[in-house]
Order: sequence, then C-alpha cells, then structure tokens
Amino acid sequence: MAGEVGESPSQQSRLSAAGDEAQRTTRRSHRGCAGGIRVTTWNTQGTKAKKEALLESLASSNSDVILLQETMESEEFFLDGYRTIHRPAETGAGKQGVALAVRAQLQSRELGAVSP
Repeated sequence: MAGEVGESPSQQSRLSAAGDEAQRTTRRSHRGCAGGIRVTTWNTQGTKAKKEALLESLASSNSDVILLQETMESEEFFLDGYRTIHRPAETGAGKQGVALAVRAQLQSRELGAVSP
C-alpha cells in the first residue's frame, strides 16, 4: 500500500505498480536480511478440513514470516523450518485461533500474549 509508514519512495512505486499482488505478499528491507523479508498473512477461515493443502501452500510460498488468522485449531500448529507460536481457539462462540510462523534462520523471540 503506497504511503505506509516505513516505505521508501521506491517501495511505494513498486507496491503501486504491483496492485493486488502486493497486498498478498510483500517484501520489505530489513538490516539483518539482504533483499528484505517476505511476509504472508492469511485468514484461513478454519484449517481442519484443509490443513494438508494449507501446509503445502505455505511451504511453497517461500515466506520468512507467516501470519494466520481464524485457524479454529485447538492443537499446536507446526510448519517445518519455522518457529511457530500458536494461540489456539478458545471455547465458545466466535473464538478463533491465530498462528505466527517465523523462518528458523531469523532471530525472533516471543514477548508474551497481549489481549485487548
């Protein structure tokens, strides 16, 4: 999205020219990663019935960071080659889980859960 905080003018131009594709996966520069970091976010609307297909798609995405919303999973979510932090769905109507996967080679640490 052109004009977001932290984007250089060249990033703004590339994102504007890329259109919808830039909204799905975006590569940003980071001082620790030559060529930037590839981030994918996906509202899965539940994963139980399509878990294997989802894992295959994510593995082939070549993303450095993966954010999943509405996983509706109560068990841990693992992806080979990634450090995964999963907050499972709580019991009750309207409760859905989330997962964050960071490529194992990238330095990361869990800060703790924050709730509104």
